[in-house]
Amino acid sequence: MKTNHTAETASGRNSDRPRKILLTGATGFVGRHLMESWKQRNDKIFAIATNTAPVKSVAPAYITLLDMDIVDEMSVAILFEKIQPDIVVHTAAMTKPNDCEQDKESAFETNTLATKNIAECCKKFNSQLVFLSTDMIFDHPFASSESDDKKPVNYYGETKALAEEEIARSGCRAAILRIILVYGKLLKASRGTFLHWVKDSLEQDKEIFVYTDQHRNTLYVNDLCAMINHILDHGNTGFYHLAGEEIFTPYEIAVKVAEHLHLDTRLIHPVTSGQRPEIARRAAYSVLNTHKAKKELGFVTTPFDVALRESFD
Repeated sequence: MKTNHTAETASGRNSDRPRKILLTGATGFVGRHLMESWKQRNDKIFAIATNTAPVKSVAPAYITLLDMDIVDEMSVAILFEKIQPDIVVHTAAMTKPNDCEQDKESAFETNTLATKNIAECCKKFNSQLVFLSTDMIFDHPFASSESDDKKPVNYYGETKALAEEEIARSGCRAAILRIILVYGKLLKASRGTFLHWVKDSLEQDKEIFVYTDQHRNTLYVNDLCAMINHILDHGNTGFYHLAGEEIFTPYEIAVKVAEHLHLDTRLIHPVTSGQRPEIARRAAYSVLNTHKAKKELGFVTTPFDVALRESFD
């Protein structure tokens, strides 16, 4: 993988011509927000998913939606031959760790093999790749930096670590963004986040059990989209960690959501991982060091309480 971060000509930054952007994961939380953020772009945008039907009625008119299975190597090759995208933003993934643990074959195909297919085509057609990875490739007792050794905490993290290796092996120009607990406003035909699960559960008077012994950053989706758009405009490549400044336990986040929405916090029960273990293990301390992104991308984060208001108001 190329690691320079000044690819102006290759990224199209010095050209006024509309570029062709290919987005995977059109029905996902981040994918939907990206499509909405591209209203002012003078680019030709294609968005794909295995089934785009859920978003056809709400997707912006400037988006060309395509149904495609990116696990199918031939389908990906044909699509690239037809579109020849300048940039590919690869957000599609099987992201629920418990699901990945229970269906490792699907997780490997979706997260690793599909990324291999896309990266190899990016190399062939000189397309820049923007890939979303995860904090779960680490399991360190400190804030992980881009250069720290990978130590996947679960199978989801393992598939993403392998995907990063496939990107490097392909030799394509790539920006790999390692992200963590993304949240924000729920758009129509989009999947929800941990915060929406808390809201929906409490609104239905359901008791929830939330961990007090896991510490994590969060990442506001608007901040993530801003960084992706920065990369689209400037052609940055390499690894970048994106996360908010504050560190919370899931329990603390759940209480903040409940208090903001005036829901019953008594329904939120604090537990430890040992008391109610999940199928997929989580790290006790999953925090990302974002110094590099701040220095090279001008990464600025929205305070959690501000982003929480914007997410639900």
